[in-house]
Amino acid sequence: MSSIVALTNPILLQVVIDKILIQSQIYLLQYVFAIFLLFYGISIIISYASGYISTYIGQGILRDLRAKIFDHMQHIKLEEKIELESGDFITKINDDKATVSSYVSTSFVTLISYITNILATGALMLAFLCQNA
Repeated sequence: MSSIVALTNPILLQVVIDKILIQSQIYLLQYVFAIFLLFYGISIIISYASGYISTYIGQGILRDLRAKIFDHMQHIKLEEKIELESGDFITKINDDKATVSSYVSTSFVTLISYITNILATGALMLAFLCQNA
């Protein structure tokens, strides 16, 4: 979603160059600046919400993973627990937790951002194509 907001910058720059600088319509500068600030504020809010949601989802996944591991540990026979090295087991759990956390916080958000960017760019190109046709 923030990539859609980021696509407004070239449009605003076009207005600044074409209307304000070339055609000397200085009165438009305050409106362009206000629109720029508005979209920048929206971008900040979207970025914060995206981080919050990805953290919330990641923590939920980790909570479920920990609960399943704990439940599994409760059902392992005592002989099998003795054979397991506790340090090795804890290291594997922490590595899995770090992997899941990294995926949810970076990879998933990046994927969504790329998809949104592609769709927004395509929509913008289609709009310009229809406008110039």
